[in-house]
Parts: sequence; C-alpha cells; structure tokens
Amino acid sequence: MLRRKILATVDLSRVGADPELTAGARKKLLELQEHLVILPVDKSSHDFGFVCKRFYNQDLHAKVNHSTNYSPSEETPQQVIARHKAYLGREGLHSSNVLPYLYGTLKLHKEVTSMRYIAGVSRKNCVDSDSEAADAGRDARPKTTFSSTTDAQLDLTGLLKAIMSILRREDDIRFNATGYRYFWITESSDDTAFFLKTHADELAQLDAGTFDFTTMYDQLELEELLNAVADTINEAFAAEAARLNVDAGRLVLVRPKSQHGPTRKKRCFAFKVNTEVRSHEAAYSAQELKTLLSFCLVNTYVLVNRVLMRQTLGIPMGANASPDIANLFCYAKERKYMMRLLEDGDTQRAALLSLTRRFIDDLLCFGTKPPPESVYNMRYKQTNAKVGDATFLGIRIRHEVSEMSGRRYMRLSVLDKAKAYRYQPLAYTSVLSTAPSNFGSSILIGALVRNGRIANNLHDFKTEMNNTVLKLMRRGYRKSVLKSGFRKWLLHTYPEAKFGDHCEKIRAHFVWLVHEVERILQMPDLESIDQAVERLLAEKAFVR
Repeated sequence: MLRRKILATVDLSRVGADPELTAGARKKLLELQEHLVILPVDKSSHDFGFVCKRFYNQDLHAKVNHSTNYSPSEETPQQVIARHKAYLGREGLHSSNVLPYLYGTLKLHKEVTSMRYIAGVSRKNCVDSDSEAADAGRDARPKTTFSSTTDAQLDLTGLLKAIMSILRREDDIRFNATGYRYFWITESSDDTAFFLKTHADELAQLDAGTFDFTTMYDQLELEELLNAVADTINEAFAAEAARLNVDAGRLVLVRPKSQHGPTRKKRCFAFKVNTEVRSHEAAYSAQELKTLLSFCLVNTYVLVNRVLMRQTLGIPMGANASPDIANLFCYAKERKYMMRLLEDGDTQRAALLSLTRRFIDDLLCFGTKPPPESVYNMRYKQTNAKVGDATFLGIRIRHEVSEMSGRRYMRLSVLDKAKAYRYQPLAYTSVLSTAPSNFGSSILIGALVRNGRIANNLHDFKTEMNNTVLKLMRRGYRKSVLKSGFRKWLLHTYPEAKFGDHCEKIRAHFVWLVHEVERILQMPDLESIDQAVERLLAEKAFVR
C-alpha cells in the first residue's frame, strides 16, 4: 500500500524517463525524513524500509559503544587522513579526505527483524585537513566518492586474488597426485554446480550438510588475521619461486600503473622477477604486500555522528578486500588441519573433507562435519535442519531414491529463498524504471542460463522457469519481450544441429506458460497482473 502511494506521486507519464517528484511529493518525503530513516533491505536490492530515527540512533550507538569491535580513536580525523595520505603517497596510490561511516540494512528475512551495519562512503563525510581552509563559495567535497583507503583496498584485493590463483593451481596439482584437497574456496554458484554435477555419483551416497560461521566478522584478532594471511602469501611466493626456479625474494607481483585510482575497480597482478619490472609497472614484494595488508587491517576507521571510531577486532565490514582476507584466513587454518589429519593417518576423514566447498563464511560438507571450531577460533552452526536436504549459494541439494531403480541419486535445483521470507520482495527491475524496455529479455536469459547450469532434471528446470516468467510479468514486462529472450537463449543453448526431445519439451512449456497468463489476463473479473498470477498458481494444471 505504501509503495502504491509513493508511486502515485511520481510522474511516470513517459516510460523510461527519470521519475520527477512533484513539489508535494518532495515535501512529504522531507516530512518522513524528520522522524524516519530510509534504509536498504538486506537480500532485496529493489526494496527499501523505514525505521524510527530515534530507534536507529540508539541501535547504532549500542552496536558501536557496547561492543568490543570498535574503540574511540586517539587521533583526530585530520591526523588520520594526513597519515593515510603520507603512506599511500609513498606507494604511488591515491587517497582522499573522506572517511567511511556506518549505515544499517534491514534484515527483514529473519524471524526477528534486526539491522546489519556496513561501512559506506559519502561525500558528506569529507574531512578538511588542518592545512586547508574551505573557500566560502567553493564546494570542497570530492566529485568521486571514495574513502582514504579505497585505492589501497583495491590493490590489496587484486594482490590476494593473485595469491589465491597460485594456491588453487598448487592444490589442483596436489589433488591429482594424492587425492586430497586443502583449497576449498569456491567463488560462485556456477563453480559449485559444476563440481556437484561432475561428482554426482560419488556425492549421492553422502549426506550433504551446510554450516555458517557466526563470529567471523566480529571476533577475530587482527594479529591472528595478519599472521594467517601472511603464511598464505609466503606459501604462494615459495610455490611460484619453485616453478620458476628462482629465489622467492626476487619475485614481485606487478600490475600496469594505468590500473590505478579508485575508479579502476579491477586490478590484475602477475608474478615477475624483480629485474624484469618495467617503468610502467607497479610492483609489490612479499614483504610489501604484507605491509599493505597490515595497513588495511589496522586502519579501519568509521565516523559515527562525527565521532571517529577505530575497528580493533574482526574483519572490516564493507571493505573491498574483506572477502579475500576471510577466504585466505580460513584456508590457512584448513590447510594445517588437513596436514595434521594425514600425519595422524586419518585418511578417511581427509578424503571426505576434500569434497568440502566454502564460500567465505558458508561451508558445504559431504559425509562429515567441518574442522572443529577450535581450529578456526570461530563458532559455526549447521544451517540445514533436514537430513538429505541442504542449500548452498542458492542451490538446493536433495538426496532421493529412484522409484524405478531403487538407487540413491542427488537432485539439484535453483532455490528461491524469497518464498520463505515473511514478505514478498521485489525480484527484478520494473518495466517503469529507467532501464531499457527490453531489459526483461536480458533478465530472462540470465535466469535461464543460471537455471540450466544448476538444475539436473527437467521438472525443476520448468518449475524455476515458471517462477522467473511470472515475476517478470508481475513487473510489467510484455509477452513479446520475454519470447524474444527465450528464443535467444534457446538458439544459443540448443543449436539447430542439437535440437531434440528435451529442447522441444522446454519450448512447448514456455509457450504454454505465456499463453496461460495471457488467457487469464483477459478474464473480466481481474484487475491486475498479480491477480492473474494468483489465479494461475491456483490451477492444478500449472506444473505439468
């Protein structure tokens, strides 16, 4: 109801135009902001929520002042900025006068609504240095919003990804030789789906379990983080030195100097011998990389109502390099645990743990549990309550028994977590947004590609295709746009030479689905697409 009232005040006479608020709507929004805070909603990027401003401030101060993660800074914001600029200037990196701030996101998908606070950047948090005086008629705020350490974080992200690529390569070699895997990091659901389908027969005989670390971002000591990640850096440099047959001290990671500045998000690093570094390349030795890591860990500052706080415990929330730091920290612990298992002769558990996959703080195990909590120095909990039914990165993994052969098999499908939420989130961009009118075609193609990579049976593929098409039609996309996207996906996935019964079933189902929605829309007693979808879902013939 609230969303409809807001939309009623927006000028949408021309589809694709930037919405222009009327004077009355702008006044109403300002009145709302006097008492409410407008926040993004976690896991639902198209929604927003309202929170009482007084409650929001109380919760934010309780989070910062009553936790061990943050402590008041002994330096002023100007001193911190000056120190950051001095170090980054020596390293050839950019800095700014902007310090991060904490903002909340509403976790409405939880049984008990709460807020998660993440470090963000705003031009309003620009700090004037002691030697600068803002001119009265000049806006001193930067045009591009980035914090004082953003450029360093982006370099650190690229460097740690290069380290992980070396560790992954060495682990593949070790796995092919011994059958044991120490590197469990997965980067996407596509990688996980490929692994599950490749080892489907073996994994079908083992119960899947999913686990989630609950204290990763707020309990780890900074020194422990630094030491663990430094060990992985040394391991990668040693492995590359052995491959190139040079001393590890002569190796550096380099990138083109053109890849600098906060606007260049992606940094690509490669190993080189230090004597081969050219003038247009920026280079980091192992020690310089560890120094940069230490700088980023101990220089996490946030402004809370103009009070400067320093994070003294845990992985920085919202920093660019945080996921990679978490991955390498866990890898260091997992590697040592696997080596200990093999030294003790527990090859069976080591073999089962080699099937584990981890995405930052989420673990997927088969036939066993993760290493003990004491290994990580973190607590975790099991997230799948039902044996034989687990969810990991949006992939639902079910172990079932075939009625015909009696054999146990693994059933994979896309899981729509939003169905279990207490509210119905907006899934896709509206046709009334500033996106092109044919944007729904691209959304459908992407959803079908992901669905095809994950699902390993036709029934689940068709069910997820139903959900995607209905969500897009609810958001106002026309049948012709969706048909165009489906046709492109079909021709790309099933070239003319490979057309067969499987492809024909999918094509026929899509045509039937769109036709049914159009048929129900023509009924005189319906007022909206939502009612048409609800009517279609109520019909028994929907899932065929």
